[in-house]
Amino acid sequence: MIDSGSINFSKNWNGKLEGIAFTTLRLYNPERYAVGNIHQILLKKIDGWVTDFGRARIVDARKIFGADLNIFICLLDTGYGVEDTKKILSRMYNGKDIDKQAFSYVLYKYER
Repeated sequence: MIDSGSINFSKNWNGKLEGIAFTTLRLYNPERYAVGNIHQILLKKIDGWVTDFGRARIVDARKIFGADLNIFICLLDTGYGVEDTKKILSRMYNGKDIDKQAFSYVLYKYER
C-alpha cells in the first residue's frame, strides 16, 4: 500500500465520484498512477469548499493517447462525447495537443 497524496477534481464529471468505483484521465505518470497506490479523493468547488470523498485505491491503470479516446471511455469518464472530452482536456491541460498527449486512464475503487 502506497499512500500517494490526493487527487483533486474541479467537477464531478458524470457523477462518477459518488459510486463504488470510477475512472479518471490524467497526464501520463506511471509512478503516481500505479496499481495499488491510494489517493484521497477531493472535489474542489468554486466557492472554496472541498468535499472529501475518502480514500480510493488504483485497481488498474492504462497508458492511452488522446487520439485513441473513444465514446466508451469518454462517456463513462466525463459524460460527454469524444470531441467534447478532448476540448475539456485541452482546457484542463493548457492547450496541449490532446491527440499526441499520453494519459494515464486510471480505475479507482473506494476503500469504504
